Amino acid sequence: AWKRLRLLIAEDDGLSQWVLASICQNRGPDVALVSNGNDAVAQSEKRDFDVRLLDIQMPDYDGYEVARRIRRREGCQASAAVRLPIIALTAHVGVEIRDRCLANGMDGYLPKPVRARELFSKLEGVLGQGDAIPDHPAGTHGSEGPLDWGQLQAFVGGDSAVSQNVLASAVKLIDPALDIIESALSEMD
Repeated sequence: AWKRLRLLIAEDDGLSQWVLASICQNRGPDVALVSNGNDAVAQSEKRDFDVRLLDIQMPDYDGYEVARRIRRREGCQASAAVRLPIIALTAHVGVEIRDRCLANGMDGYLPKPVRARELFSKLEGVLGQGDAIPDHPAGTHGSEGPLDWGQLQAFVGGDSAVSQNVLASAVKLIDPALDIIESALSEMD
């Protein structure tokens, strides 16, 4: 069932987008990625998705507006007999956020950073499928330095290859920032 699943991930942060796609693709679903609300609406009109994961804060339309537009479109289509799930991705948590998500047509939310176990559990809940949580355990390494490998492994669902790729991507993002910081510090001397 997971191999036939079609997911839309609307997330404007490149690293978060890549991590989510990697976690999902390891289970086999077809994943489409967009980085703004306008593209999320356009893709939803072009393709049928089983689930949409929408970042709340995106350029163009925010996740709430995207959800409202999708729900309006579903309401106008006679063929839309089934309400397809929309899950919000947000750095904010709490009853107010949950209520706002539900009021705008979403079926739930996941706090960021999204962890694989929570993602699969939420997908299981909205799709009514069993065995959504990966069988492999998270890493067992402890926190002995600046990086807690066990936490990273848990974050990505226990997949070492994804963990290594996340680290490599993070280094690529950090290197230019370190150059800027170093330059700014030298100008202060």
